[in-house]
Amino acid sequence: MKRILALAACCFLVLTAPAGAQPAPVDLGTDPAHAVAGRDLAATDAKVVQARDWLKKVAGTTGESEEQVAASAMKLTRFFFDSLKLRILPAEALEGMAAQAAPGKGLSDLTSGYFQARRFAPDNSHGEALKTLAAKQ
Repeated sequence: MKRILALAACCFLVLTAPAGAQPAPVDLGTDPAHAVAGRDLAATDAKVVQARDWLKKVAGTTGESEEQVAASAMKLTRFFFDSLKLRILPAEALEGMAAQAAPGKGLSDLTSGYFQARRFAPDNSHGEALKTLAAKQ
């Protein structure tokens, strides 16, 4: 009887683990640029306009949709916090991806490139990461 209960518990854990491992979806709303720049900003705010330009640039070079690029920027902010305990803004992640956007580079290359540049920056700052990325170009 104990074996059956142990086997049932193991089966339950194996079957429910993939559902728990799925990341939560990113809520972008109706405008991905607004989600990245800040939902409280006006649609004509300079930060929203800049985010929209970066989204178009990255989406154009990677072949991904603007929604996917924005979601990647949002997820990257969470990854920074989870791995380095560093709070960054989605707009910073998007700018870092746009700084290295070039034909032939995938979205994953851009996100990992910005992560590595910021991780190894002397003070983990956005400015130092952008300098590193500019030097690689």
